[in-house]
Amino acid sequence: MLWYWNVNGGGPSGETPANFDDFRPFAKFTKPTMKQFGQMEQICGVTVNRDIYSLEKSKLFLAELKEKQSDELTVGRLGHAFTGLLSAA
Repeated sequence: MLWYWNVNGGGPSGETPANFDDFRPFAKFTKPTMKQFGQMEQICGVTVNRDIYSLEKSKLFLAELKEKQSDELTVGRLGHAFTGLLSAA
């Protein structure tokens, strides 16, 4: 699983396209799983980074979550979920 970033600076003007077209294969990595295309952006008063991910890997992760059938919110990255950190009160 490869997560890479490509940004031209902070804020919306520093975003690169939200796709994997700029990825260049290296070593054993022939295609990426995730990309950070934006950094330090304000959304509803919160500073966030913007990421995209391949549905190929996320389908497996979501299938595992569905099997748990829990009302807990899941927070984290693909394959490394942390449950119970947020409540849906």
